[in-house]
Amino acid sequence: MGVPHFWHALAVAAAAGLVASTSGDVPAVVSPPLYPDTPVVVDGQSACTIIASSSDPDHAAVARTVAETLAGRYGLDFPVLPDTDLCPEPISSISEQSRQANLIVVGNAYTNRAILGFYAGFRCGADTHYPGGDGFELRTICNPWGNGHNVVVVGFSTIEG
Repeated sequence: MGVPHFWHALAVAAAAGLVASTSGDVPAVVSPPLYPDTPVVVDGQSACTIIASSSDPDHAAVARTVAETLAGRYGLDFPVLPDTDLCPEPISSISEQSRQANLIVVGNAYTNRAILGFYAGFRCGADTHYPGGDGFELRTICNPWGNGHNVVVVGFSTIEG
C-alpha cells in the first residue's frame, strides 16, 4: 500500500466511523436561558458586586470609580472585592458563592483573575492588546453558570481606555 492509498484508506475509515457514531440517537443540546437584563439594584438594594484587580492599583481604581458612579446614581453602596477573594489561585474558577450575584469585573485577562476564564473561553477579549489604546470593551456575559446571574466585563488594555 503506497502512501497516497494509506491516506485514502484512513479517510474512508474515519468517515465510516463518523457515520457509525452518529447513526444512533443524538441527545438534544439545551442552552441555559439568557437573561438580557442585568439589574444592579433590586428592591432598593444593590444587586451586584464589583470585582477589582488585586495586582494593578490603577485598574483597581477604575473599579472603585465604577462603584462610586453607581453609588452616585442610585444612592446605594456597591461592594468592591479584590479578584483574589473570588479566585484565590492565579488560574482558578470564580468561587461558587460568588456566582450567586451579578458581577461587574473590571480590567483585563492579565489584571483581573475573574476575567481570565471568560477570556480563555472566548467570551470576552480584553487583554494587553485588545481593545488597545484608549479603547474599552463593555460586554455582558449572560447567565454563564445557568443560575440567572450575569457578568458584565468592563475591559480595557490601558488606563486611558
